[in-house]
Amino acid sequence: MLDSADLELLHAIASTGSLAAVAHASGLTPAAVTQRLARLEAKVGAPLVDRGPRGAALTELGRLIAEQGVQVSALVGRAQARTETYLGQRSRRLRVGALASTVRPLVADGLANVRLRHPLVEPSVVETGSHEGILGVRGDEFDVAVVAEYAEPLVADSIQLHRLMRDPLMLAVPSDHRLASGDAPVGLSGLAGEDWVSGAPGRRHRTQLDALAALAGFEPRVAYQSESYEVALSLVAAGMGVALIPRTACHPTHGVHVRRVRGAPARTLFAVTAPPAARAPMVAPMLAAFKDLARG
Repeated sequence: MLDSADLELLHAIASTGSLAAVAHASGLTPAAVTQRLARLEAKVGAPLVDRGPRGAALTELGRLIAEQGVQVSALVGRAQARTETYLGQRSRRLRVGALASTVRPLVADGLANVRLRHPLVEPSVVETGSHEGILGVRGDEFDVAVVAEYAEPLVADSIQLHRLMRDPLMLAVPSDHRLASGDAPVGLSGLAGEDWVSGAPGRRHRTQLDALAALAGFEPRVAYQSESYEVALSLVAAGMGVALIPRTACHPTHGVHVRRVRGAPARTLFAVTAPPAARAPMVAPMLAAFKDLARG
């Protein structure tokens, strides 16, 4: 069976017209080139080169094979060029998937820090849920995703989880609410009759609210469903209900007072990446930036 080296040898002979010239160009001895050609002709079972006093010329069969060698060389060259282009792009890209509530405390400043140290980085950010972020890393849609673990542990099959920080849940109430004053942690049992703002049933933060309320002896009446903590804070400010909001998402909002919760429930933020061998180069500085911000 012919291989690319065989095709390249014939193409070189056709181009130079001399076995000695092929030897010189390839760094081999003339005897080594002659031996390679003899093995190739034995493999094919027919002469491929006519040797004469004026040099070497391909036989008709040799020319047919050499023509394929030109095409193979061109394909190899294009493949090499595309490989170099891909690796260059991959070395600069940084595709981030992130929960909306993590963009302000972690992702935005983290990307700014990476760009400061690596000006050629090509970042992109897609807002996504925790489950979708994990799937995105597994499917090579994201290089890194920032996700949250609530009551149920995250599944780390075929990915790596990097713990960033514990993010306490705070109770957000309207500023004229009976619990709007005071600094001591608040128990949830006194909120059984309130309207709540939370996610849809089955969403991770809703599952955690349901579990915490069950421990406090009641089932929360979720009158307003939203995946956005900003929407939740707006509804609380309007006096429509109360909500559990992660501390990193508790931006100062007029009309909202925030209290600590007894027992200090929390979510945990993680960065999700592929295993080390499959990571894009910019993932390492991104992880370092996230961890620095989380410690700060």
